[in-house]
Amino acid sequence: MPLDFEGRVFHSQDGGAGWLRVGNSGLGEGGSAGFFLAEGWLYVISYGGGIVRSRDGGHHWTVATTGLTQSAVLALVPGQASLLIGTPDGVYRSENRGRFWTKSSSGLDAATSERVAMDAGDARLIYAGGGPYASHDGGATWQLVDTPIGFGAPAIATAPHRAGVAFVGGWGLTRTKDGGASWASWNAAASSNCAVIRDIIVSPAGDAVYASGLEVNGQCLQEPGTCLNLVSRDGGRTFDCDVTPEAGWPLKVLAVGPSGAAYAAAQTEAGFAFYRRRPQDRQWQLLTRQIYPSAIALDPTNEARIYAGDLISGSFARSNDGGRTWEFTGLQSGAAGIGSIIVDPSRPDRIYVATGDGVFISADRGSTWNTLGTRLIDVIPTQLVLDLRESSLYLATQESGILRLRPLP
Repeated sequence: MPLDFEGRVFHSQDGGAGWLRVGNSGLGEGGSAGFFLAEGWLYVISYGGGIVRSRDGGHHWTVATTGLTQSAVLALVPGQASLLIGTPDGVYRSENRGRFWTKSSSGLDAATSERVAMDAGDARLIYAGGGPYASHDGGATWQLVDTPIGFGAPAIATAPHRAGVAFVGGWGLTRTKDGGASWASWNAAASSNCAVIRDIIVSPAGDAVYASGLEVNGQCLQEPGTCLNLVSRDGGRTFDCDVTPEAGWPLKVLAVGPSGAAYAAAQTEAGFAFYRRRPQDRQWQLLTRQIYPSAIALDPTNEARIYAGDLISGSFARSNDGGRTWEFTGLQSGAAGIGSIIVDPSRPDRIYVATGDGVFISADRGSTWNTLGTRLIDVIPTQLVLDLRESSLYLATQESGILRLRPLP
């Protein structure tokens, strides 16, 4: 059922061979950004902003924006007992099929929250970067968290195997071991007036913690002792400077596998590079210059099988030999690139990918793809988090806050 650029709605009963006009959505110029059918109601959001709903297959429409502070609706996703929409002002929830909307990101600054992390023990405890922020009710409301490194910290991560443990990074690093009730003083090795920690990766099994993606100011690279990457071998109690393969070029650590092997990307003087370091390796080992990953994910049943979003080609890629050679599939990332990849640990053949065109799902390890939920418009994805306990998929974005899809298909 499409919507043309004048807001008119058409319906086909023969697989798209012929079309009949059934009504006018009232959205005016701009065309549709997405359709969604739930409990007999048809919802339409438009490129020009706004959302309408119909109970009779599109013949008659009513505006469904009551409670929204602005009409620009970027995404609509199903909730278990509600609807969620993403807007530039944050996330909104409706418990009555879109008749009225209430903000579901209360207390969250959508413009700065680009990272999201789930506690390993409490399914209701969620952290978001940019504040940092914490939610104790599954993302319905958020509170700003006061840490020793101050506010505005962009990086957030939790320990996948330790309940209550979370890390926050910005101008330094801090850690909680009690679900955010208290935070350890920041480590001296992480204190630098030169760099901001943008990403934190925690080993899924061991005690390794990597802090990377640092932004360097001024002439700091030329100062003695400048640390571009940090690594901890004791679960985050202490951090040391991590030696990079090519001096002066910071690494972006992307993932750590169950074996303890870490994978990282860098843009160096010699070109793009993809590295690996196993626990027995003293230095990072170059795997290939064939790709420059923006995000990767490892198959939990076979660490040699790696999936990546390639910034060079803009494509999804996969490797079956530990990252030395790559095969590119038909999924293109769009202008915003592939921001995050997740492999379902309960079904390793199922992969979720967040791109500038929306979230996609593959049931055959990336050979074929289908759109998951409503197409996202003007959303830049930064991170996907899968919570099988609550059958939920969370998407952190630039400017559009935290989006949630529940239940999963």
